[in-house]
Amino acid sequence: MGLGVRTGFTLTELLIVITVIAALMALGLPSYFSMGKQARIGGSKTLVMAVQNAIASYSEKVWRVVERNPSASAFGQLRRIDVQLWDLNDDSVIDGDPALDTAVAFPVDIHDPVNPSRTTYHGFYDMVGMPLPSRSGVNDQRQVVDAWKQPLRIGFGATYGTRQVGVWSCGPDLKTGTTDDICSWK
Repeated sequence: MGLGVRTGFTLTELLIVITVIAALMALGLPSYFSMGKQARIGGSKTLVMAVQNAIASYSEKVWRVVERNPSASAFGQLRRIDVQLWDLNDDSVIDGDPALDTAVAFPVDIHDPVNPSRTTYHGFYDMVGMPLPSRSGVNDQRQVVDAWKQPLRIGFGATYGTRQVGVWSCGPDLKTGTTDDICSWK
């Protein structure tokens, strides 16, 4: 007659194993989430610097815009205005494609002063042709976005380090002008 050999675990043994696994997971999760946050910050810093360098290497910052004067007759008179390239509507957000961006309300014909035959402005991403690691770096309006899916910001005229153009991400708090902003001049 054979001896009774026990197979399986008791309920107490299973609970101990589950408790140990849960404790190990609790120790590892905070560092996992911290690494993810640091990776998003680092990726956004790299993106901000790449956009800054693309802007600095682009040949012309101001294009000539021909706009219909809304106060003119039905046929309208044309007037020339200068706009800041990459921020047509002066909202401090790097332009996407004006045809897709509802915030850009210019009924315009835009001419590149360096190459007058180029008459179509499609925003920063399409004009510069900057490679991004994935399509997730561009939103539906063709604006370059950071790790938090917020469009990158741009400023002109003030001194941003050694350059006259500054690029930044609002950072994890999604608010511009706070200490966690990711700036090209810092």
